[in-house]
Amino acid sequence: MARTLKNNLTAVIIKDISNYVIRQHIMRYIFASKLVKGYVLDVACGTGYGTVYLSPKCDHAVGVDISKKALNIATSRNSRSENVSFILADATELPFSDNKFDTVISFETIEHIKDYQKFLMEIKRVLKPNGIFVCSTPNVKYTQHPIYHIKEFYPDEFFRVIQKFFSEVECYGQYISVNRAIKDTLSYAKGKVIKEFCQIFSFFPFSKK
Repeated sequence: MARTLKNNLTAVIIKDISNYVIRQHIMRYIFASKLVKGYVLDVACGTGYGTVYLSPKCDHAVGVDISKKALNIATSRNSRSENVSFILADATELPFSDNKFDTVISFETIEHIKDYQKFLMEIKRVLKPNGIFVCSTPNVKYTQHPIYHIKEFYPDEFFRVIQKFFSEVECYGQYISVNRAIKDTLSYAKGKVIKEFCQIFSFFPFSKK
């Protein structure tokens, strides 16, 4: 069975996707694909499907991960992709020069890193002065607190951490449920007007905080 995941700018066909966690991950890359430019770094790229998805939208996409197994899969599956490369690297010690990338992507990474401030310092170091950093982390209220999550964040806490390193920050929420999106938006807004950024399906909005 195939489902078509759409927003007002793009569509992608995904086959046999039933796990909502996987759907969420794919949605993040679709969201990021509207923002990427130039030379792109995907930190904690895993098996590289997101890196490859972003590659037609940029000049070159580089995926890095600490897992040799994941990178072996990424390399074997995407050997024909001309403007994609994969490198074994630690997210807190990136093997790149300063001001290297126009865009850095890192989804669901920071919660796995003990020294998350060092991680953010590295991201800022390799990012060009006018570059874009797109990242995400689970809301601590909705996770099952797996043991491999070293540091989980509340939304306000996460936003404050990011603002320490980047001067212009836009905050969004990702939801699998409209009811949850409405409830959280009303709770967060406390009477303020919140503008919805986009909607994927009728039940999967990204909302700007």
